[in-house]
Amino acid sequence: MSMKAFADFGVSSLRKRAALAKRVLQGPQVDLEGVIIGVGAQKSGTSWLAGALARHDDVYMRRKEVHYWDVVRYPYKGWDTMERSACNIQGKMNPFGSDPLDHSRYLPSLDYGRVSERFVSEITPSYAMCTVSTYKAMSQVHHNVKFVFLMRDPVQRLWSGIRHKMREVLKDNPGYTGLEDAFLDACENPYDPDLRRSKYDETIRNLKSAGCIYKPMFFETLFEAEALSELAAFLNVGELEGRGDKVVNAGAAYTAVLSEQAKARARQVLAPTYEFIFDMFGDSVPAAWKAA
Repeated sequence: MSMKAFADFGVSSLRKRAALAKRVLQGPQVDLEGVIIGVGAQKSGTSWLAGALARHDDVYMRRKEVHYWDVVRYPYKGWDTMERSACNIQGKMNPFGSDPLDHSRYLPSLDYGRVSERFVSEITPSYAMCTVSTYKAMSQVHHNVKFVFLMRDPVQRLWSGIRHKMREVLKDNPGYTGLEDAFLDACENPYDPDLRRSKYDETIRNLKSAGCIYKPMFFETLFEAEALSELAAFLNVGELEGRGDKVVNAGAAYTAVLSEQAKARARQVLAPTYEFIFDMFGDSVPAAWKAA
């Protein structure tokens, strides 16, 4: 397995230059076998997944988070900003074009710079909140698009998301005591994005309704040999590496402790999600999810 990191626009070898010139003549995706899209959930192992795929010989990843389907695509308000700021392909054109309903340049933007890898990929956790129509559009960019959805215990994922969001506040003010208040505020607001990211039932229903080929997996068991083999088989790639002992995005915010009362309230709010996952996966649900 090669140790290449995330790829960039730069082409550093004659072999790459020759491959790219050939692809310009033949069409950029002439030998592309498929597209792998990670749709979340945030704080559930997506950074590991992106790294594992980026280093894999079968997969090409220019960058982890593209944010095309949640920012660039109509009707998102960030379209104009993204249109001005998106990186140019060869310094000549916006990689996504000027029409928010035209997705024809999305795949070429992922494919640019690929040499011999069989798949292209991106992992954008906020895609977990996409609609059915968006998932349908995503699944149509290639004849073989596969989605990976990583899930962590919903309450713990919500707490981790709040801590991550507030990490700069804690960095500047180690004595800050408002984390739990922010957590409870999210629990009481059904439109809060941190809360919505823990509502896995909505994501799975939308993926299913869109007819997507998708695989939901549990963060708590993701790094076990059986799960890694299962994921590699689903993606049709060679063996995936394990996580190792490195902790991603660690910091002072992660020493905060959530009270049992706050946990209970979040569990109550997210009860429909727990019920949906238990019904769908039965005994395969990790033990951590079953704690009261």
